[in-house]
Amino acid sequence: MPTRQPLYIHAPALGPDELTALRTALEQLADDSVSFELTDDRPDRAHLLVVDEEHPDGQRILHDSRPGQVKLVFAPRPRAERNLVAVAKPVAASTLKALLDRLFAKMSTQLPAPAAEPPTRTSTPTAPASEHDPGTQRSLFDVLLQAKQECSVLRIRRRGEPDVFVDGLNRSLASAGPLDRVRALFDTPGASWETDVLAAKDFAVLSSGLNIATLYNTLWSAGVHCSQGHLLPGHRTDSPIRLRAWPNFTRGEFRPDHLKLAAVLAREAMTLDTAVERTGVAREEAINFYNAAYAVDLVEMQTDPGGGAARTPRPTRAGVERRGLLARIAQRLSLRR
Repeated sequence: MPTRQPLYIHAPALGPDELTALRTALEQLADDSVSFELTDDRPDRAHLLVVDEEHPDGQRILHDSRPGQVKLVFAPRPRAERNLVAVAKPVAASTLKALLDRLFAKMSTQLPAPAAEPPTRTSTPTAPASEHDPGTQRSLFDVLLQAKQECSVLRIRRRGEPDVFVDGLNRSLASAGPLDRVRALFDTPGASWETDVLAAKDFAVLSSGLNIATLYNTLWSAGVHCSQGHLLPGHRTDSPIRLRAWPNFTRGEFRPDHLKLAAVLAREAMTLDTAVERTGVAREEAINFYNAAYAVDLVEMQTDPGGGAARTPRPTRAGVERRGLLARIAQRLSLRR
C-alpha cells in the first residue's frame, strides 16, 4: 500500500489493556505503510478519537467532542452511529488493526490534510505546549494528569536530579531522592526535563528500594501550582459541578480560599462561575482549585444530558458532620453567603 499522509489519533481515556492493543495495532499498521500517529497536545486536531466508554472520563470526553470527529469507542456491546463505531471489549490487537485499516482507507480520502505544524507524538521526550495555555511549555501537571488518565508508566528525567517514576495505573510515584524535590519541577520549564513511556511491568523493577508516594498528593499540588488560572481543555466554568468529597486539606498546597470553595461546592451543585461569585475568591484561584480537585477525582459533573435536574448525592452522616465543622471554619474566614 502506498504511504499516505498520517491520520492523528487522540486516545485520552483508555485502560492499560486497551492502550496496549491500540499501540500494537498501530505498530503493525505502520509496517504496512498505514500511518496513524498518537497525539496528546491538540485533541481538536485529531482525526480519530479513541475512548473507553467505561473509563471514568469516557462519557464526558464523548459529550465534549466535536460532532464531526470520528470516534472509535470500546464498549460493553458493539454499535454503530453517525461518526461513531463501538467495538465490544476486550479488544484484540488483530481486530483493532483490521478496523483501523478500514477507517484509514475511508478517512484518508475524505478528510483534509493536517495543519502545516503537526501535533507532537506521545512518545517524544520533550512535551509540547498545553492546549489550555498555548504560550507556555507543557507543565508537570499536564504530564502527571495524562499518565493517570491513560494508566501509563513514565520516567521523568532532569540533569542533575534523580529520575522520577510515575505509575498512572496504581496512582504511585517513586524517586531515589526526597519526594518533595519533585515539586522543584513545578517551576521548571518543560524543555529542561524529558519523559519516557515505559512498560507497565517496569515500574515495580525500577522503583524497588526507592521512596514511594501516592500520585494524588503530587497531582493536587501540581494542579494548584502549575495551572496559572488556565482551565483544563474541554472543561467549562458554566457547567454545574459538585465535590464528591472534601479535599485533603493537610496537603502542602492548602490555601484558605480552597476551604471557601469546598464549602459551597460540597453543599450543592453549582457552576464554577457561581462559586466565584458567592465566595469572592479570585477566578484564577478557583480554576487552580478546580483543576487540582478534578485531577484527584473529587469533581462530580452534574450536567444531565436529558435536561433533568442536577443529581444530588445523599450525604452520609460522617459527611454531614464534617461539612458542618468546615462550614463553621469557612464562616470564620468571612465566607459570604
